[in-house]
Amino acid sequence: MRLTFLELVIPEIAGPPEIPRRHGPASPNLNIIHHFWRLYTRPLRIGYPVLTVSATPILDLEQDPPAPGSGKWTVLIYLVIGSAIGIGADSLGVKLPQLNFLVWIPLLYIAISIHELGHLLAGKMTCMASGGIVVGGFVAMKSGDHWTVRFDPRRIFGSGMAIPLPGKDGFEAGRFAWMVAAGPIASIATTYVCWLAFRRFGDGAGGWIGSSVWASAIGLASLIPMSSGIHKSDAARLWILLTRPDQSRSWMAAVTVQAENARGVRPRDWDAALVEQMLAAPGSGSEQLFPHLMAFLRCLDERNESLASEHLEKALAASGRSGKAVRQTLYLQAAEVNALLKNNAEAARTWLDRALKLRKPESRTCTDSAIAMCEGRYDDALKHIAATRAFLLKRKLDSGLARFSHDWLDERESVCRNAMLAEAHAQPGIRRDG
Repeated sequence: MRLTFLELVIPEIAGPPEIPRRHGPASPNLNIIHHFWRLYTRPLRIGYPVLTVSATPILDLEQDPPAPGSGKWTVLIYLVIGSAIGIGADSLGVKLPQLNFLVWIPLLYIAISIHELGHLLAGKMTCMASGGIVVGGFVAMKSGDHWTVRFDPRRIFGSGMAIPLPGKDGFEAGRFAWMVAAGPIASIATTYVCWLAFRRFGDGAGGWIGSSVWASAIGLASLIPMSSGIHKSDAARLWILLTRPDQSRSWMAAVTVQAENARGVRPRDWDAALVEQMLAAPGSGSEQLFPHLMAFLRCLDERNESLASEHLEKALAASGRSGKAVRQTLYLQAAEVNALLKNNAEAARTWLDRALKLRKPESRTCTDSAIAMCEGRYDDALKHIAATRAFLLKRKLDSGLARFSHDWLDERESVCRNAMLAEAHAQPGIRRDG
């Protein structure tokens, strides 16, 4: 079971707006608007820890982000296992099933669905609502008050993902362990049934029975304790749940925070105790990425820009083993932070270029609007804001992060229009109404 929704939602999160200054002397009217905007939008925080702004060398381009992992060990493990199966079957004189690739692909989707539904069914039995399922390119996910269903061709050869929605009634490792273990149990049962059918009826017409054995056996890979980027196999997750209580509580808190987001709760309203637990012992390396990215978004919604930058820095530092989709999300966020919080359009464009080199984004208009605002191109910024809003409406997203994005887009639009009005009034020879 994989825990991630970053690729599906976060690339369109809009950061807090500021009125950027053009190069050269700043307009007095813009300075006044900027000053009162900051005072108006900064809420009083009682009891929030006072932290000094830490250095963010990666975010500020003083250091390069960590180099991505090659994934060669994962490929090597699968090659070794495949070779062992072939050699063992040959030495024992066991006939292996036939593999018809064209038949195997749809059967693989069915096998992945059974595996992920096992997670969701066990979650339901332990009082966890179902929040969505991803099978290859097919995505069905709860988003606020409704469900969204779509097909992502870039994930057509991807694996699966189950999204449970646990409540906030306490963390019980046993409940989560049963939910995690149910996926491999479903795959073992499916593989056993397909193997019995193969032994009795052979490969079947077109090799469909033999191909079903190979398709269902893919789910057995979850029994190998291994990590791939920010994801862990079911066996690795079970081992942590059973042997590392502190890290387990942090992971369970992260799953519950994700559930709050799926139910439409805005980041600033996420349960503070859950967020604190999520950050308490997130593990090492890439396991820190998701908690710090979520904390970054929460701090943005709380208008705590300095702490938000610190969390984004930590997420970037942990991104070396993550996939292209996750790294692109982080790079787009880094571009917006540099544009809107640091008033550094050059650095923002560097991060945007890095994001575009990874793959074609689903949408880049939110980042483009931030850079346009930083450069004082308010007409362009308004066009990009409108395009971003249209993208969110088309995707019918209603999660907490989506609601947060809509509000920030409204505020960005207001900032742009006020800045354009201030510039028009500051120019000589322009007639002013009234």
